[in-house]
Parts: sequence; C-alpha cells; structure tokens
Amino acid sequence: MNIIIYSPHLKSKRIKVFIPYTMEEERKLFKSIDGRFYHKQQNLWSVINTVDNLKLLKTIFKGKYEVVDQVKSVSIPKFVLSDKSLVAMALTEQKLILKAYSFNTIKTYKSELMYFFKYFENFDLTKVTKEQIESYVFYMITKYKIGESKQNTSI
Repeated sequence: MNIIIYSPHLKSKRIKVFIPYTMEEERKLFKSIDGRFYHKQQNLWSVINTVDNLKLLKTIFKGKYEVVDQVKSVSIPKFVLSDKSLVAMALTEQKLILKAYSFNTIKTYKSELMYFFKYFENFDLTKVTKEQIESYVFYMITKYKIGESKQNTSI
C-alpha cells in the first residue's frame, strides 16, 4: 500500500496525506515537518499548502506515494421544511436566544438543523436515537462529502 498525497485545490490551506499505519518510518519522517497536523476523524495528516511542502513530501516519500485528486463535494440540495419542522426550528431558535447565543451561532445552528429536520421529517424528533443521529452524519459524509469542520458543526 502506498502513501496517498491528495492534490490540493488552488485555495486549499493544507495538503492532506494518508500514511498507512504499517509505514512507521515514513510517519516519523512526516512528523519532522513543521506545521504538520493529524486529522483524527479522517485518519489523515496534513501540512501547510506550499509549493515547497509539496516538493518536500515528494522527496521524502520518493517511490512510495501516489498523488490523487480530492473528491469534490456534492452540493446539498435546497428544500422547503414541513410545518412540523418549521415549528421545531422556531422552538429551537427561541431556546438558543434565551441561552444568549450569538446571532452567528444561531444562524449556523439553524442552517445545520434544516438538514437534520429534513432527514428526520417522518420521525418523532423526541425519539431519535444516538444511532440514528450517527447514521445521519454518516449519510452526510458519504453522500455530500462534507468535511471535518461541517461534520463537527452537524454534531
């Protein structure tokens, strides 16, 4: 199994790298790079996206890597919430305001909750289980290729 260097998009801030668990020496080499970071949820390493860092990766992993294009995310479709979901959204917004959450936090939470409410439209929201919530997050990851930040916001 080879190391995978994901070809960064033009505006990407980091270059993501998958290093198989069995490649201990290569992982040690990677850990010597300044600015490295491990993304636990994605099981990927990353470094700051610079031409020099990309050259460095190709040099230290010479003959043991392949460059792969990143999978582009699929746009999440727009939709209209049902009346039941709109009521749940209004109640949630009221609770967030009473807890003195900032305008931007409320806006972000409402945006994420729209997808959540749409996904569970035919369920009693008070009876949704932890496993069902995990399946929702898994669905968003696999169907729409949401990134780590959006996963955390969804959770």
